[in-house]
Amino acid sequence: MKLRLKLILLVWCMWLNVSNNLVEGEIDEQCRVDCACCIDRNCRRGQWFNDECFLGCIDGHRGARCYALCTHNCTKCPNHAAECTACYDGYYPGPARNCTPRCLPGCKTCTSGTTCTSCKDEYNNDNGYNNCSNRKCPKNCNCENGQCASCKDGYYDISNICYSLCPGNCATCSSNTYCGSCKEGYYKGYKNDNVNLPLLNDCTYKCRDNCIQCSSYNSCLLCKRGLYGSTCDKSCSVGCMSNTCDILTGNCACSSNFAWESCDKCKTGKYGNMCDQQCSAGCKGNKC
Repeated sequence: MKLRLKLILLVWCMWLNVSNNLVEGEIDEQCRVDCACCIDRNCRRGQWFNDECFLGCIDGHRGARCYALCTHNCTKCPNHAAECTACYDGYYPGPARNCTPRCLPGCKTCTSGTTCTSCKDEYNNDNGYNNCSNRKCPKNCNCENGQCASCKDGYYDISNICYSLCPGNCATCSSNTYCGSCKEGYYKGYKNDNVNLPLLNDCTYKCRDNCIQCSSYNSCLLCKRGLYGSTCDKSCSVGCMSNTCDILTGNCACSSNFAWESCDKCKTGKYGNMCDQQCSAGCKGNKC
């Protein structure tokens, strides 16, 4: 009888110890529903409870059912709520093992107040130290001597490290209403070059259909293949190599059998629409 009582008392004490260890510190009530704080919500009947976490707890939680919270900035505290074995980014355990000391400003993770194990995106260790103190050039900037000197295409506002996007059809800009240059197929100025219409400098207007690039509606800078002229309304000669010609004159490099600046005539001795037929041997000067 005495032995049985001792066994009952022993089991009771063990249960109290586990229970106290679980509830020590603050409880996250949301964890009581659907094993929400178990890794992958994976739980099953265990030694003490029906919903013990099989794979462990999500960050910041502890105990068999992961109801209990770690203190401060701990992500892992398996043995005691205030004894951390891992911390959230930006903190390290420190002498008290409570994850209250902060890493250096450029550190993402660290092991002490002077040694970083990884850096935030805008910092690196290219200066040869492990303190993440070397600030990278912001991704939208062109830097000189470590400072943002100008914005990359598509961004503006150097004072805000070029965080602001240019209007949709701008290649470069100085504000959200003024573009320095436009993307292919768009121009700034007056719509259809009509000075009686509003002047817009945000590359709102589209070039003519045959224009790839233009400075205004009537001034094409680059035509679709096979076309030329200020409005890309003329066709290159059939004899132009690769079907391309000078946008102003129509002159081009000639395919075989074609001649002259615009390649619109046959070489001596050739005739036909494609200059691919040979003149008769009796033709004077081999011309026909």
